Amino acid sequence: MNRIEGKSASVALAALLLGALAVLPASADEVETKGDSVIRHTQDFLDLAGLNFTFAQVLEIAGRTHSASQAPALGGLTDVKLRWQPRTGHVGSLTATYSVYSRTRDLEAPDLQGVSNIAAGPFHRWREVFYEVPLLQKLRVKVGKVDANTEFAVVERGADLSHASAGASQTLFTMPSYPDGALSANAFFAPGYGTSVGVGIYRLAGGGLYLVSEAGARWKRRLEGRLAIGFWKQRDSQTVGSLPESSGSYFVIEQRLIRRGSAGLDAFARVSIADAAVAPASLHNLYGVVWSGIGTRKNDSAGLAYMRLLPSANGVVLKPETVYESYYKLPLTSFLDLKMDFQHVRLSPSEDRPPCFAVASVRFLFSYSAGRKGE
Repeated sequence: MNRIEGKSASVALAALLLGALAVLPASADEVETKGDSVIRHTQDFLDLAGLNFTFAQVLEIAGRTHSASQAPALGGLTDVKLRWQPRTGHVGSLTATYSVYSRTRDLEAPDLQGVSNIAAGPFHRWREVFYEVPLLQKLRVKVGKVDANTEFAVVERGADLSHASAGASQTLFTMPSYPDGALSANAFFAPGYGTSVGVGIYRLAGGGLYLVSEAGARWKRRLEGRLAIGFWKQRDSQTVGSLPESSGSYFVIEQRLIRRGSAGLDAFARVSIADAAVAPASLHNLYGVVWSGIGTRKNDSAGLAYMRLLPSANGVVLKPETVYESYYKLPLTSFLDLKMDFQHVRLSPSEDRPPCFAVASVRFLFSYSAGRKGE
């Protein structure tokens, strides 16, 4: 993280804490507690201050076949998020997320898409620091350091997939996303009837601008769903080492197919296209289904997904790379989940790598939140 971003994040965090202090009660007597519980006392204290604290930890153990080293890979991602949202007035909220990723060894998977959506070089940084405010009831503005994939090209029902391209695929190769966001200005307008329009301007680390827009619609009839169509453009800054201009588009659709009380079957798809002369991939297709609520275990979920990518090099489209993924997510407690995942990856033919391999992983997901809930 460069010095400018570090200073900006520190200033934002200081503003968040000072804002919280400004609305703290004058004395501890003003904090209503239930019993002698320290946890409850802290919850009430944070709620009155307009603060929310979230701690999330993902521990992943993964191994693959056709590997010279059979030792499993071990990696962990920690997110600490603070959000300040005053109890009175519509002044918006300030959010800061600090992330740390570390690992003991690499998985050494030769695929282009990435078999793990948390795998990265070891880092610790302010990944997101932004201010968000609703205006005129139908308009939302978000400025600061933002992960663009939290707002654009999102596959909501595919959030539990471990494969990296279920988030930002290789066709969206310049999108500022994990493991770091980018300084940006975003606006989202919801005129009504479930429709919405969003635009964003992001400053890229290597220079230039990333421009993205998305139009979408949601329906909440007996079986709810949504669709979204987006377009993006990368503008070159004409600096040494910057990426040339490129553009692309994507389409997302999600639909509930079956409802059984609180359980149900959901289907999703995303198709994204990019310029084969510039992007590492020209076409990426993602299809999947998720069943939530397994028998008497209402909080369990299971999913299947198929991903197909067309790699490209110097304008030449290569043979496809495909991935089949399945997972089962099992809540152990109210704050700890266990997720088992299996992937089969088939690569484009090459003499220096196997034609296919499999990846099995286990994730422990810990999450704890205290303080005021978002509106």
